[in-house]
Amino acid sequence: MIAEFSTSTPDSAPGVRFRLIGIGNAGVHLVDAFLLAGGTMDGCAINSDSHSLSASLAPVKVLLGSRAARGLGAGGDPEVGAAAVEESMSEVRAALEGADVIFLCAGLGGGTGSGALPLIANVAKLTGAMVVAFATMPFTFEGKRRARQARDAIEEVSKFADIVVCFENDRMSEITRPQSGVGETFAAADRVLCEALRTVVRMVSLPGPLRVGLAELRALLAGRDARCVLGAGSGQGSNRAFDAVAAALKNPLLNRGKPLAGSARVLVYLSAGPSLTLAEVGAIMGEVQKLCGENTLLSLGVGECEDEDDRLSVAILGCSMPKEAAIPVRSDDGVTATAEEKDVRTPSAPATRGGGSPGKGGRAAGPMKQEVLPLDLAARGRFEKSEPTIVEGEDLDVPTYLRLKIKLK
Repeated sequence: MIAEFSTSTPDSAPGVRFRLIGIGNAGVHLVDAFLLAGGTMDGCAINSDSHSLSASLAPVKVLLGSRAARGLGAGGDPEVGAAAVEESMSEVRAALEGADVIFLCAGLGGGTGSGALPLIANVAKLTGAMVVAFATMPFTFEGKRRARQARDAIEEVSKFADIVVCFENDRMSEITRPQSGVGETFAAADRVLCEALRTVVRMVSLPGPLRVGLAELRALLAGRDARCVLGAGSGQGSNRAFDAVAAALKNPLLNRGKPLAGSARVLVYLSAGPSLTLAEVGAIMGEVQKLCGENTLLSLGVGECEDEDDRLSVAILGCSMPKEAAIPVRSDDGVTATAEEKDVRTPSAPATRGGGSPGKGGRAAGPMKQEVLPLDLAARGRFEKSEPTIVEGEDLDVPTYLRLKIKLK
């Protein structure tokens, strides 16, 4: 069943058409959560499970593979999910046509999500739209097979999507208390993903002194790996700038421990009312810059919105270098390294008295060179493989006086 989509919604800017697509049980559930939370973006549910599809709140529904899956789902087999998409390709194309930005949401590791998401991402790309994929990765306890299927799907999706953001289900414990129920935990994860969706919409929708449109966002992502990290947070009051950037950096959609590790380009997007000051912008950019490498390209976007609560929102989008950029090269010492590693490689040849090439009697022919010794991090012993203790975004392994910034006398 295919229905007509509206060309403009309150969640979209004039002339920009957004489409939210849920694929498989987890993806359809996220679309429903977005709609229940008041989201007004055009929504579509695509699934091979007719029971789950009929219960969805999405106004448009596409049943995949009436023959391949018989309305019973893919049974955890990505090949069945892919076959179901191939069978229903005409309906899928009709559901994707006419959008400028297409959000694809799916849970990976199973059959429909893992098998259908890469194919649907390819079709979405062919429409000319910007494709943003949000994928949830399976829990560790779900086994190696589902983890492998999820990784394979991400590799394929990254070939077609402009942005791929992953949420590891294992990190759900960071956003709720240990005593929280299963339903409450999954609801908290839905809120994180829904806010990420709204963040991307705001980036390309809001007017402002440093507006970020589709063209600017695509230019930022050009030639980069599609897999990105995305953190969003907000703050109020006199300390809202630091509160907002701290909340964004604790977002589970960023890397654990090192939020922007490996990011070659980072976009910081701020949205607030007219009260936003240059001092607040400088403070936020300073905090983000501390986590970036020397060669990271740091960009800023500022959007202006009307907020009665005088809230400041911060979004951080980081994208890494493509794998093709890591070309193996042979260094002077005969050791193979990537181009990036060669740039930061420290001399490893043994130093001689006087430096340069050793001559007779150990005399060197060139100027003296000081060898740079590598810095080895101390081992953690039997806690080496232990995960940090994260409760409500706080790392309890960090001493209290450091977390609370208490100065010791």
